[in-house]
Amino acid sequence: MEPIPTPTITVSFAIDLELKYDPFKGKSPTEFAALVQDDLHDALMDFRPETLSACTLITAINEDNV
Repeated sequence: MEPIPTPTITVSFAIDLELKYDPFKGKSPTEFAALVQDDLHDALMDFRPETLSACTLITAINEDNV
């Protein structure tokens, strides 16, 4: 007996995160953004067991000097 295919959907979001960044901790803004991106993938996979994969794209990194 063949398994019944499970339908899937793709949901796309745009998310902007404002994060505290300490340049003296040894990571460039790009390296820090990549770490946050990895954390986001992990969180999404843990949040919904139905999640099969997560694909994100860093589109911009802006340093806001306060």
